[in-house]
Amino acid sequence: MVVKATVAAIGQDAYEPAEPILILFGKDATPVLRDVALIQCFDGGETQQQLVPERGTKVQIDDQVYHVTHVGDLATKNLQTLGHVTLVFQPVPEHDALESALYLAPAVMPKVHVGSHLMYCNPEE
Repeated sequence: MVVKATVAAIGQDAYEPAEPILILFGKDATPVLRDVALIQCFDGGETQQQLVPERGTKVQIDDQVYHVTHVGDLATKNLQTLGHVTLVFQPVPEHDALESALYLAPAVMPKVHVGSHLMYCNPEE
């Protein structure tokens, strides 16, 4: 299954050069969260509830393809209910991995803009 989303807004503090992360939220994010996040709008509301990322899931941002190396314990529930996940572009730490994160490889931050397309694809897709 492929779940598609589009970046609808980028908060003024969404990019922090020292931190290789992108925080994503759905369209109902509060104004405070919108300042630090990318707002993603899913194509077809029901597909969001079917997101079940796992190790090996592909996350494509425009033309850049990433593979999930770790899924935090809260990532699936947060994606399904809030459209929230933190994309981390670095190796999984031995301790204190973020609970609401998908760790991705390669460890290269994408260039994202309003209108960027995201695709979440199961490993068999």
